[in-house]
Amino acid sequence: METPRFPNPLLDRSDSPETGARLRSELSLAGARDLLRGCLPPSAMDKLTAYAQLLQDWNRGINLVAKSTIDDLWHRHILDSAQLFRFRPEGNLRWLDIGTGAGLPGIVLAVLAECDRREHGIHLVEANARRVEFLRLVRRELDVDVRILHGRSEMCMPFQADIIAARAVADLTFLIDLALPHLAVRGCCIFPKGREFRNELRLARQKWRFSSQCHESVTSRDGRIVALRELSRA
Repeated sequence: METPRFPNPLLDRSDSPETGARLRSELSLAGARDLLRGCLPPSAMDKLTAYAQLLQDWNRGINLVAKSTIDDLWHRHILDSAQLFRFRPEGNLRWLDIGTGAGLPGIVLAVLAECDRREHGIHLVEANARRVEFLRLVRRELDVDVRILHGRSEMCMPFQADIIAARAVADLTFLIDLALPHLAVRGCCIFPKGREFRNELRLARQKWRFSSQCHESVTSRDGRIVALRELSRA
């Protein structure tokens, strides 16, 4: 008889409000690092811990994440990136992380992808040479399967990505401008946004047509995870 399997709120594909509520409840009780430890196998936690240490070490010399957030790294950056994984579509997936910076969310998503049964191709685009150097170090040290592209997304050949993600890059109107040339016909964009997400959606609809879903963010009570599909010019 098969052992019953309890849902994993990060690794199981889910966009239900109940999953978000469960994660927020667990976060309030345990903290970001302990929440992740409860959802991920030890091998994944080892890689995320090594990644966090590299971020802290390198952030002393170059601007990878805001210095004001480094003491809250697991909550503000690692869990905030990891929560995107549950919104992935079905099937094998080709990801594109635009303006990945320190590898957020792309490196975190690649670590979680190793826990998944399906195939994931994760591509990170970054224009800053020092950050690219850091990303290559992370790829080597963590032995994580990502492709790193040094340059701007506007200069890249179209990716036909199933999922495009970006954190803290630009407002929705400009993000869609960057993303649309690289999005597969049935692809989706998953963007964490702050408290101004409604206004950003309103302004974006002046230039673009799309369907949208806004999911509660685990790490920000006022923020939302904005999922966009069926994009085209208005």
